[in-house]
Amino acid sequence: DVDGDVEKLAGMVRKFLDKVPAGELPPHIATLDLGLVLSDLGLDGIEAMGVSSYKNDDLYHNRAFLYVPEGRKGVLKLSGGDPGPFVAADLAPEDADLVVEQTFNVRAVYEVAGKMIKHFGGAEALVEFKREMSQVNPQLGLTMADLLGKLDTRITVIGRVHPDKPLDVPDAPMEIPSFDLLVAFDDLGWLYEKVTGNMKSQMPPDQVGQMFIKGDGFEKIAMPPMPSPEMAVIQPVVHHDIAGKRIYIATTQAYLDECLSGSSKLADSADFKEATVGLPVEGNGLSYASSNLTKTVRGMFKGVGDAMEGPMGAQETAI
Repeated sequence: DVDGDVEKLAGMVRKFLDKVPAGELPPHIATLDLGLVLSDLGLDGIEAMGVSSYKNDDLYHNRAFLYVPEGRKGVLKLSGGDPGPFVAADLAPEDADLVVEQTFNVRAVYEVAGKMIKHFGGAEALVEFKREMSQVNPQLGLTMADLLGKLDTRITVIGRVHPDKPLDVPDAPMEIPSFDLLVAFDDLGWLYEKVTGNMKSQMPPDQVGQMFIKGDGFEKIAMPPMPSPEMAVIQPVVHHDIAGKRIYIATTQAYLDECLSGSSKLADSADFKEATVGLPVEGNGLSYASSNLTKTVRGMFKGVGDAMEGPMGAQETAI
């Protein structure tokens, strides 16, 4: 139960500021209403919170709850709107090692920033902030304020590691496994069209056809190969699902095709079902890491430790 704790914290800080000699703080800081600051941040709406970590054999279920009976505001709105069904497990292949899905209300960033600038910088700082935000981006034809107001999205990250196929990276402090990665952005098709429209207008027609490839309901960008020979296995692709208004960025076309095919789904995986039993099927965010990924990461850090231990041990012997 943390109901009223924010107000108590504001009172403690206020007493501290009151002890600062007059004139040593800017006027807007000396008279700062900390209760209003914390309210604008949305922290005063939290009445209770809970955190738990439950271990079942080799599985861990970690949960965190904030009880906000009057609804989220301020920074609490950054994690999106109302909870909805998770989609990543249906997009990810059955053998995916990493899945992260999170909704973001980017508009809340602008709202909170303006209030905090006024509190800590004063009225003049707020005027300057609004002036900067009203500047039109020539490439997008939007003010920064309008841009932030249109960037609400859901970001989905899907990855797979191949510890048995390390990348050939010279002088790497650890063995780096090869990997497949897909990042998806929902409801940002308009941004893709704005950016690529400007790019196309500045390119010769023959180059446009080579770089931008159209298909049935999609357009993709054929990215140039990775400049490093050691990373040649990565051939990035940007894919715009026109009807779905979703942007995909993948390490290879093959991995993108595998995810979009739906031929195998993480949602059908026995390991995923076991790991998520009892957990909600909807929300604002979901994170999943396979045992293969955790073992691979541990092995990478162990490799760093072993590499550092050799020279250090030799140095101690010489001393």
